[in-house]
Amino acid sequence: MKMARLLGLLFLCVTTGVPAGGAAADPTLTSGIKNYRGFADEERTLYVQGVLDSLRFYIPREEKLAFAMPLIACTDDMPTDDIRDLFDRWLDSHPEQSEYAPASVFFKAIRTHCGF
Repeated sequence: MKMARLLGLLFLCVTTGVPAGGAAADPTLTSGIKNYRGFADEERTLYVQGVLDSLRFYIPREEKLAFAMPLIACTDDMPTDDIRDLFDRWLDSHPEQSEYAPASVFFKAIRTHCGF
């Protein structure tokens, strides 16, 4: 349970740009997809893995059943690199989403891929 809370806190810090120490947000973390695209492949893979982990371990069971379980089931057998590539291709096809936080449009990309 502690690990789930830690992952959730990390997810919130990454997606909102708030450093764990509570200092002022780094503008490079809050300016959206443009910066995500500037990360190395390994960094983008870790980012995607963090978003997926937050789905699997942090969302309460009731909400997970309604929202996350279909996404988890659709991506469970996919390697994280493949999910990252899927997300990157979706971003290429939707440049209008470039001002949003990557985690917020990640769910749109996965839902589109999974067909719901």
